[in-house]
Amino acid sequence: ELRVAERAAGHRVGVSGGPARLHDVLANLLVNACEGDGRRGATRVLLSIDLEPAVSVVAIQVVDDGPGFSPELLANPITGFRTSKPNGMGLGLYTAERLLRASGGSLERANGMESGAVVSAYLPEAPGG
Repeated sequence: ELRVAERAAGHRVGVSGGPARLHDVLANLLVNACEGDGRRGATRVLLSIDLEPAVSVVAIQVVDDGPGFSPELLANPITGFRTSKPNGMGLGLYTAERLLRASGGSLERANGMESGAVVSAYLPEAPGG
């Protein structure tokens, strides 16, 4: 499911590496949500986009109903080659986080209130809106 807040419509972000790198960020976040921990994936994924006008930041949030993150993964920083997936490489969130950081943004992860994972990506609004 995709939800774009009315106040976010038409706003732009600048991503180091251009649109292809933004695609990489979104693809990694959505694939991770769908795959879950590699044993159980999500049956529902919500991608929402909103604008935080007070700080000129576009917030992209991916919420799923999968197994969520293990406490160990949440307790540690995002690093490459660390994964809960039996056949994973551990580069999805790492790549997304690095691309966001290179673009002046950030990435946060958490577990949902009842289940699933919540990953929030923040990117500065491009000059000119």
